[in-house]
Amino acid sequence: MLILLGLLACGADPTIIDGSVADNTLGEPLTAMWGGPFIVFVKDQVDCRDLDFTRRTYDQGNAPVDFDIVALQFSFDAPDVSEGVFSVEGTDAVVDAKTLIVSGGAFNEIRDRTGTINVGPVVEREPLEGSFEITFSDDQGSFSSDYFYAEYCINLIQ
Repeated sequence: MLILLGLLACGADPTIIDGSVADNTLGEPLTAMWGGPFIVFVKDQVDCRDLDFTRRTYDQGNAPVDFDIVALQFSFDAPDVSEGVFSVEGTDAVVDAKTLIVSGGAFNEIRDRTGTINVGPVVEREPLEGSFEITFSDDQGSFSSDYFYAEYCINLIQ
């Protein structure tokens, strides 16, 4: 019994996301997952199977889900997330970030302006760690995390 308690106590540090975008915070997101070209943080608990709405592009105004959500999404231009430090600045960036907000059926997608994401070693189907600091367009705000931990999600593969 003591061994089990010891193993449970050795879990990863929590992901804490500082800042706000369009007056929305993420704090300690209840969902942090990665797979394929995506890393996604959602304020509320969302099951992996419910992340199948994730896309590189969205139809502005048409909500991708039928429930309220505040999410931060990173999308890589490659088929998979990769290790390294990446800028999100400019149209030719390898990674882009966006905040997705669905409230009462209304959808708002806020795109990044500047910032970086640092992704640790990528091992297929294993948790992913890193950090980021992103500022969003039109002075909508910023999100940053000194450390994130994301579980693997097969529904994020496209």
